[in-house]
Amino acid sequence: MKIHGIDDSGKVTQYEHSPVSEEKELEDYIEENPEIIEKGLMILKRQQLTDGGKFVDLLGLDYDGNVVVIEIKKESNDARKVITQTIEYGIWAENLRYSELNSIARDNNKLGNFQNLEQMFQNRNDEFQVDDFNSETKLYIVHERIGSDVKKIAQWLSSKGISVYCIELNFHEKDGHKIAVKHDIVGGTQPIVKQRK
Repeated sequence: MKIHGIDDSGKVTQYEHSPVSEEKELEDYIEENPEIIEKGLMILKRQQLTDGGKFVDLLGLDYDGNVVVIEIKKESNDARKVITQTIEYGIWAENLRYSELNSIARDNNKLGNFQNLEQMFQNRNDEFQVDDFNSETKLYIVHERIGSDVKKIAQWLSSKGISVYCIELNFHEKDGHKIAVKHDIVGGTQPIVKQRK
């Protein structure tokens, strides 16, 4: 996909794709700009240890208090590995309860001026209750380029009611000015272009 910028005079400039060198770059960007993935998303923790001894790249909560697992891939597009790993994390995350989520948020200084997650979410919606947390678990696979097999399997899982989303996230640059481009491959609604800091 070619990306072009238009300056105030109407001049069109093509931005060059600027591939990331490691997963950490995508992880850093998403943690700092979670709304590139989903509006209202808050990241609770990076590299969250699961009960199986593995690490979720990013663990978050959506606007409604549902757990969000974000698996970032740079190198691997091996569909079986990517999908299996993401589902494994989803199985673990589905069992997270309010007390665990609140502890993760508190331990990682994600509560802001609120005493707990319940208070934070009640500030958004007066009727929000502790039992509303994690009523659905969402799985995101983020890659610069989602492979066709990953897409095919994710679409099938989605059609069966599993909340799995595949996102391509790419950076483009011209003369020191950078932008991020998000493209929803499975799930989601529309491409997002955001200026990168």
